[in-house]
Amino acid sequence: MMSPHTVHLNRDHEEEEESLMTKWRAHYYHTGRSRKSVIMSNRFATTYFLVIAFTGLYVFLNYVIPYCYLEYSETVVYYIKVLWCFLFYNSMANWLCVRLYDTTVKQTNDRPNLRKTLWEDGPTDVRVYYGHITQNGSLDPGEQTCNSTEEELLSWRHCLKCQQDMPPRSHHCPDCHKCVLKRDHHCYLVGKCIGYYNQRYFVILNFYIGVASLFGMLHVYYYLHQKIAPNADWLDFFLPVTIFRWFCGNISLHVVLLMFQAYTLWWTAPVGIGFFFWELFVIVQGKTSYEVQKNLKVACSSSVRENFRSVFGDFWLLNFIFPTQIIFRQPSNGLLWDDVYVLGKGNKLK
Repeated sequence: MMSPHTVHLNRDHEEEEESLMTKWRAHYYHTGRSRKSVIMSNRFATTYFLVIAFTGLYVFLNYVIPYCYLEYSETVVYYIKVLWCFLFYNSMANWLCVRLYDTTVKQTNDRPNLRKTLWEDGPTDVRVYYGHITQNGSLDPGEQTCNSTEEELLSWRHCLKCQQDMPPRSHHCPDCHKCVLKRDHHCYLVGKCIGYYNQRYFVILNFYIGVASLFGMLHVYYYLHQKIAPNADWLDFFLPVTIFRWFCGNISLHVVLLMFQAYTLWWTAPVGIGFFFWELFVIVQGKTSYEVQKNLKVACSSSVRENFRSVFGDFWLLNFIFPTQIIFRQPSNGLLWDDVYVLGKGNKLK
């Protein structure tokens, strides 16, 4: 039992000698995640995604699909193009939804959940959990508390950075500099935190990226092997050489674009499929990636169907055809989790 009037301080940095990995992590946490670097990485990821998406649409509709299906009828070619447009549409739509849907914790003036924060046990029982101490001695109060228990991380807390209440399963993102509702992880490929309101789109986005990358990779490599390779040197498939020869007027622009596709699709296919199945894995368990990676001893009592409904809303399979947030909203607001409890204690999150 914790006595009243106690303030919990994290003094592990004084009691234990820091390892090289610990120092590197601390250095990365404080210097590698500056707002400027995060903004630059987000812009790069956004530009790269849009360039690959729209150039892929262009070269496939005008060069790859017509060549790969020369021996087929125009009807077959037409429907293959429709399929590629469908993959493009769903990838772009879900990417936009991941980017645009705000999943941060909203701060309200009436503060309806004040009783769930520091003063729940009375104003005399003040519990402050400090984060990292920087090299210059200043306090960095993040969500990375060293000795926090499941009850502390998965209950109503107060974020010292945002100066607001955090509901259960919410955490402060050091990259977004905001508290994220049911934070899953921060995705650098989309430049956005994945949380309660955009996880459904992130899952579908990875599915379509994986499918489109596999489809595109097979067709691009076939086109390059059959159409380009017989009249090209092996150095022409080295991207800097390809770009240089294009500047010299020896290679067409669409070949350069195809090389960009070839250098991209080989890794986006396994990444998309891997993230898709990982998200399904954590959704089936009713957990988040954060809770699994931190090995938090929590469990969910809801059925698999209810876990999917919590993420995708009703008729969740329709999300694979088009985003259905407007029609089928999620059943909860992401604040209350009566079906999640700490293992071995049976305490539900509150």
